[in-house]
Amino acid sequence: MNTPSQEQAINSPAPAILVLAGPGSGKTRTVVERIARLIKSGVQPESILFITFTRKAANEAKERLEKRIGELARKVSCGTFHGISYKILKAYADRLGYRRQENTEISVITPEEKDFLVHQICTEFDYARHGGTKKALGNAFTMLSHKGEEPEDPTFQR
Repeated sequence: MNTPSQEQAINSPAPAILVLAGPGSGKTRTVVERIARLIKSGVQPESILFITFTRKAANEAKERLEKRIGELARKVSCGTFHGISYKILKAYADRLGYRRQENTEISVITPEEKDFLVHQICTEFDYARHGGTKKALGNAFTMLSHKGEEPEDPTFQR
């Protein structure tokens, strides 16, 4: 039996809904029922996006959806905010100005990871002794990672 709030989410005519509730309140069941209703009414499963906050919740949602609607569940995009964002970045990296070598994966690193890599490179290659600065190396690293362009800085080339 669904609560009035769950029924409202399941049957909402809105093209997108946000379901926020505490643990064990039936969020996953509610969204799975909504997706089943949408597909039954003719919505293409490929046009449905189901975002969760954790991998555990995403996996649970996928399992429940497959039990409820079968093979069609595999056509629904379901994952975490970060996982879905990564798939979008990967699919459209070239349109966003990121060049990739053929057969390579896109990598996402945090600013802290970038700073750590710049520090490691400066230390390992004694970059400062050759006239380079961490800021210049950071800028070169950004240019290389975002645009695939190697800076002409001879210290960076080394």
